[in-house]
Amino acid sequence: MNLHNLLEWLKQYRKKLLIWGGGIFVTFVLFATLVLPVIIKSQAEKAILQSTGRAASIEKVRFNPFGMTLTLQGFKLLEPDAKTPFVQLGRLRVSLSSTSLFRFAPVVDELSLDTLQVGLVRTAANRYNFSDILDRLAAQPKKEKGGTPRFSINNIALQNSSIDFDDRAVADGKKHTIRDLQLAIPFISTIPYLAEQYTDPKFAAVINGAKFSFHGKSKPLAKSMETDLNIKLTDLDLPHYLAYLPTQVPIKLDSGKLSLDLAVAYRIFQNKKPELTLKGLTRLDQINIKEKNSAALASFKRLDVVAKEIELFSRKLALQQVALDGLALQVERDSTGKLNFQRLLPAQPAPAKAVKKPSKKEEAPPLQLLVENLALTDGTVAFHDKQPAGGFKSQLQAITVKLSNLSTAANAQSSYEISFNGDSAEKFAASGTAVLSPISATSQFSLSGIMLQRGWPYLQNLLTAPIKGTLALEGKAAFTAQDGASVQDLAVHLKDIAAEYGDKDSTRLASLDLSGISFSQKENKTAVEEIKLSGGKIKLSREADGKLSALALLKQPAATAAKPVKPVPTPPVKAAAKTDQKPLAWLIKKINVTGLSTSFTDKQFSEPPVFTLSNIRLSTGNLTGPTFSAMPLQFSSIF
Repeated sequence: MNLHNLLEWLKQYRKKLLIWGGGIFVTFVLFATLVLPVIIKSQAEKAILQSTGRAASIEKVRFNPFGMTLTLQGFKLLEPDAKTPFVQLGRLRVSLSSTSLFRFAPVVDELSLDTLQVGLVRTAANRYNFSDILDRLAAQPKKEKGGTPRFSINNIALQNSSIDFDDRAVADGKKHTIRDLQLAIPFISTIPYLAEQYTDPKFAAVINGAKFSFHGKSKPLAKSMETDLNIKLTDLDLPHYLAYLPTQVPIKLDSGKLSLDLAVAYRIFQNKKPELTLKGLTRLDQINIKEKNSAALASFKRLDVVAKEIELFSRKLALQQVALDGLALQVERDSTGKLNFQRLLPAQPAPAKAVKKPSKKEEAPPLQLLVENLALTDGTVAFHDKQPAGGFKSQLQAITVKLSNLSTAANAQSSYEISFNGDSAEKFAASGTAVLSPISATSQFSLSGIMLQRGWPYLQNLLTAPIKGTLALEGKAAFTAQDGASVQDLAVHLKDIAAEYGDKDSTRLASLDLSGISFSQKENKTAVEEIKLSGGKIKLSREADGKLSALALLKQPAATAAKPVKPVPTPPVKAAAKTDQKPLAWLIKKINVTGLSTSFTDKQFSEPPVFTLSNIRLSTGNLTGPTFSAMPLQFSSIF
């Protein structure tokens, strides 16, 4: 049949063809809109029951043949009791693309789920209310693995959804909720051309009352993957999740919230190691940590960590800011000498025998750290020591630390400032520089208001009475790995010193100042510019047994009955090898004493004589060691 004959045949039967074509079209439309939804509904419910063992129901199915759109409404998947809903879905809409025909792969223009509700229950460790479905699917015969499925799903949207999680496996149970769940993924594909296009995922939800959201760009399922995400989390209640830690922890977290605003980038390459980088803010608020017995340990108001760039795999940490406000530490030492923080450490296992392994592990790259700014404000440390008799309590207040440009890079210099106050008018301040590689540091410091009598709990085993007075000092110090430690311009000030001993004897000094103190570890040399004593009274006695009364300030060890020990001959000791270490060279340039008076009573006589010196003035200097040298001396007194 040629073309002319074909055209003539079409003209002759065109009415019949139109009638038949229209009838087929109407039949197709009626089938697609009336019959096909019924078939889909019935077969879907049967397939779900067969694969999951759970009853499922669909209220309504609609299919639009013109837009190639399938809509399901009122879907339910029930629990094994066939009464309680496990998954409920208000509406599912799938819009197929006509390009599926020539691509030989399903292409979905739109996939939207509205009002999804899921009820999850954890009944035991690793067991959930859907575990029976997983067990049933795992028992089915495995199909042979083929190639990567070819598909393209576009404009994926989940909205107005919620998830309820009832955790019955933890003590007292925990319930978690996810509300206002919104998810948008514009594109996921394994088709090569489409896989080169970036998807822009977005996620938002209210998790246990805390808002969480992220958005970004990603290119999944391609030969090389690139993913960029922005993660936002607001006021996540941390104690709510403590029960989900895989192991027991020796602390209680009474309060604390976590907020995140991070940019995460993950990249995999064919010719080099993957990269995982983080940037942005991590914030903790109102953290309160206690021991299991509810004893306070640590708390702080707020911690902000702003990451400039953190490369986890290559161990590069660049932090723009670390700010900690309101840190409060409770440090306690019990009568055995153990700190409360030591009780949190796990028990040390018995040392295992060393076994040499021939295999070599790949060494981790060295840590590269940079902290541009670190600040601690309004900190406190409370210390309670129960070991000495009577105990000791003290508190550091208004702790402030400022640090800039801390880096592990070679010769990178950082600067710092530290200050705090004590609970008895003590004050400390220090500032300087530090280098981590090679390690070195400088410091200019001052300390004032130290009350000597507060150290009595630690001296009562050595002394019979406390020493009273105040101490202050200031100076400069430095340390380098090459030269060791050094001190310059150190000054020590003691005021109102008082110590009582014997029978009403005592030493009282108005002020004792040591100035211009220097020390060099490299040269093993120390020097004091001046020792100045101003005003005071010293009262001494020689007791009837011939001992000075001042020696009564030292507590004598308790006498114990000792068994006679047979002397054991000791082998001759070889002379120690000579070393190049120099003996400590010291120098005191000036010593000045003014306004001092003394009183001495000799109690070995029946009528003890008393000798007094008042208004003592003493001036000397040039005291040296280990080699002594001539020194000038001026002395005057009223006898």
